[in-house]
Amino acid sequence: MAMSVESHAIKRVLHAPVDLERGLYYTAFAMYFVSYSLSYTMFEIDYVITGVQLAALFLLAVKLLLQRYRVWQPLVILAIVGIAFLSWMASDDKSLVFLVAFVFAGQRIDIKTLAKIALYCELGVLLVVVGANLTGIIPSVFEYRENGFARNSFGFSHPNRFGSALLVIVVADAVLSYPRYGLRNIGLAVIALLANHWICDSRGPIVATVLLCAIMLILKKIDSRPAYIGKVLGLALISVVAVIVFSFYCTFCYDRTNSWMLAFNNLLSGRLELASYYWRIYPPTLFGQSFEDARTFLNSFQSVIIDNAYIRVIMVFGIIPGVLYILSLLALFIFIYKKRILSLWVILVFVYTIYGFFESQSIHFAVNYGLIGLSGLFYSSFFYSSKRLRDSQRIYQHAV
Repeated sequence: MAMSVESHAIKRVLHAPVDLERGLYYTAFAMYFVSYSLSYTMFEIDYVITGVQLAALFLLAVKLLLQRYRVWQPLVILAIVGIAFLSWMASDDKSLVFLVAFVFAGQRIDIKTLAKIALYCELGVLLVVVGANLTGIIPSVFEYRENGFARNSFGFSHPNRFGSALLVIVVADAVLSYPRYGLRNIGLAVIALLANHWICDSRGPIVATVLLCAIMLILKKIDSRPAYIGKVLGLALISVVAVIVFSFYCTFCYDRTNSWMLAFNNLLSGRLELASYYWRIYPPTLFGQSFEDARTFLNSFQSVIIDNAYIRVIMVFGIIPGVLYILSLLALFIFIYKKRILSLWVILVFVYTIYGFFESQSIHFAVNYGLIGLSGLFYSSFFYSSKRLRDSQRIYQHAV
């Protein structure tokens, strides 16, 4: 009996540092998520948002200090963090710093816990913002389609941000329900689609929501057929490569005299022409550039709008950080294809990678927290022996 009590006491002591690390990480994620979401609303609380985000960054720094590393890993982390900070200084955009911090601090983190935090926080933000808007505390932003339809932001900074909030809720619900995805989840997705269509008409989230539902239903069918997993992952890899290549093709080769390009550009609300125009006027630099004071009058837009995630990551964060991000994303999908890894973060990253063609939010960890998979890639895959990799497969199925 005494030995049993002593054994439990030892286990509690050994697990205490891990629980502390996770607590720091989850707290930082909640703080960053809420502050990120509120930064795209009509609330004028920039100083509060900055303070909360810096506090979150401090918690991540503490977790990084508490983690264990192989000899070479701290050197790589310092190099990548240094590049991210150079990009922050040049672009005045700290999103990349947070992405890098969350990925490198992501040891032993459960994606379902991140999804739960995202779901509750987004619901809370949505209720507060819409409530403040309906009571007149903050205004709406209206955008109009060519047919005269008024797109309402309901207190967010743009109608697309309202649509993105709905997408975050649907994605988090799907992650939490996996592998028991069913009628209730589809019902929530349909409600989100209808709300999107009637209120903000944001096409990117509509495409991503439909894609997510289709993927979840396909996975439910092949769950008992492992032979199909390789084909599904192969198709995912091809799709990711195609989306990234097509993004740059449309930017470099856009021609408004080309009938299909013009039609596609109109369908995407001018995104192709805008990306091509900005690339010529503000060519990318090594470590990024700030567009805060940049102005253009193309198609009546008075500020720089780059919605494609892969063009934006190069233009805003810089050539070096942007190329590293895209190569890391491709390496992640190549790895999961070769090792036949099908997990929650894989699904989430794939949906947001496709979504990245329409909106740049897929490069933000608060939204695309499936990028936690990069943490597993860094800490336990390429540099581990095959035996250790087989032993760590469980990690990839649930957490990293």
